[in-house]
Amino acid sequence: MSKFLNISNIVKNVVTEVIFNGRQLDKSIETFFKHTPGISSYDKETLFRLFTFTIRYWLTIHEIYKTQFYSRNLDFNEILHIQHILERLYTGKLVCKGEYEKRILENFKKIENINHLKESYPEWLMNVMLQETSDKEKLTHCLNQIPATVLRANTLRITREELKKRLESKGKMISDIEGYPEALRINKHFDLFKSEEFHAGLFEMQDAGSQAIAPFLNAEPGMRVVDACAGNGGKTLHLASLMTNKGKIIALDTASHKLEVLKKRMNRAGAVNIETRPIDSSKVIKRLQNSADRLLLDAPCSGTGVLKRNPDIKYHLSEEKLRQLKQTQHEILDKYSDMVVKNGILVYSTCSVLESENQQQINRFLEEKQGNFELLAEKNISPLEGFDGFYMARLKRIN
Repeated sequence: MSKFLNISNIVKNVVTEVIFNGRQLDKSIETFFKHTPGISSYDKETLFRLFTFTIRYWLTIHEIYKTQFYSRNLDFNEILHIQHILERLYTGKLVCKGEYEKRILENFKKIENINHLKESYPEWLMNVMLQETSDKEKLTHCLNQIPATVLRANTLRITREELKKRLESKGKMISDIEGYPEALRINKHFDLFKSEEFHAGLFEMQDAGSQAIAPFLNAEPGMRVVDACAGNGGKTLHLASLMTNKGKIIALDTASHKLEVLKKRMNRAGAVNIETRPIDSSKVIKRLQNSADRLLLDAPCSGTGVLKRNPDIKYHLSEEKLRQLKQTQHEILDKYSDMVVKNGILVYSTCSVLESENQQQINRFLEEKQGNFELLAEKNISPLEGFDGFYMARLKRIN
């Protein structure tokens, strides 16, 4: 690590922004790197790991700090010492030599059987996770692991095999992922977004679990498809490649700035069958009634399935926010489902592992629609499989 970087102050600034000011971790890291020109790729990788581990285990670190120092004023030099010891403990690399390390481990043992503190979850969220998931403690522990880095080969421009060969010829360590025909796992870090292949639109960064959603829609070339919660368009672009740029995809979102990002990604990817439309009034949805052969509702959710990638979600989520998200999901299903034509297909998906956002929403929707839709298939991708967690349900409109 460069001797010119004040690591304690850097971590203090990131923690303050994320934990105390509610900013997203990825945005805080992006801002830091943007305003720190000349930082080496090695230092970037080291700092990224440091930031994410500290945020991932913040409640654990803070609890040990309080027990150790009985102080409300955080000393980030001490925070970093605790972080370093915990990281080595969790990775099995800790060799306890000094009195300081022994005291930290003694304090850790005091919370070792308090699951929400050991795994660094707010107590209310840990209780919800234990109530609503089948894997319980295994799952909450798994969601604290380092996420896989996965690419999706953009088949509008290149095959997965060709992309793999091209990256391997440049010394990159890449492997296929069984069951995901366009996915490549990155086994050793490199700066993806500076690569020639990225700027040529040959791939998108997209977790393997996320790559399962667009194919689940069974969209075919020539169809009219609506992606009603498109966001930045990762799944929209995947649909365009599966449809070989034939037919039409209408990408909707309430956040117009996200659709602007999608437009840039479309140009890079060579996706020409996508039209973006911001949802700026209820008329946008009404005009699309009975028009979609396929409708994707990748609904706003808690994000509990992607905690590996976004550990700050644990601290930004609240019981009230979760309640509001579930109400929004219900309203989206109820109102947007009218866009599907008779015998058309709707896919509802989330990156949540909570039953109340997934199966329970679909059961409620089917009951309220009184036979107008039927459930064809459901799929859960558990984070225990090695990737992010997702739920998806495929429904057919009958009347």
